[in-house]
Amino acid sequence: MGPKTAPREPTALQERNRPLRWQRICSTRLSSSTPLNGKRNRNRSLIGLAEQGGTLACCPINVAEVYAGLRPKEEQKTATLLHSLQLYPITFPVAELAGRLKRDYGQRGKTLSIPDTVIAAVALHYQLTLVTDNAGDFPMPELSVHSLPD
Repeated sequence: MGPKTAPREPTALQERNRPLRWQRICSTRLSSSTPLNGKRNRNRSLIGLAEQGGTLACCPINVAEVYAGLRPKEEQKTATLLHSLQLYPITFPVAELAGRLKRDYGQRGKTLSIPDTVIAAVALHYQLTLVTDNAGDFPMPELSVHSLPD
């Protein structure tokens, strides 16, 4: 059984007129340094968010980053976690927004990575709160960010 799929993509008008949903999207570096291996109480933090009514979610970039840094002994537990998350797609509007974010911040002297701009674009497009331990990588004031504890 694969990851849960996201609901249908909202129209631009629907996006502008609806309140922020209390869903979360996981950020980068979810492999050896953060929640999956239990370091720094990340598991407890994520469980706490879910217990507050949040739905933990991810996008394909998150999945790729996790598997890129995955230790073989963590694979089964990690796959179980990832398949439990709601998966938000990278659509054309999301990709376009990511490109614009990278370009616009680059013109202001702030270099952002493509993976981080795609993750930010997914969160912005679907009006999700971004959960991360790298808030500095997501300087967009319109982005709702929840920082994980150190």
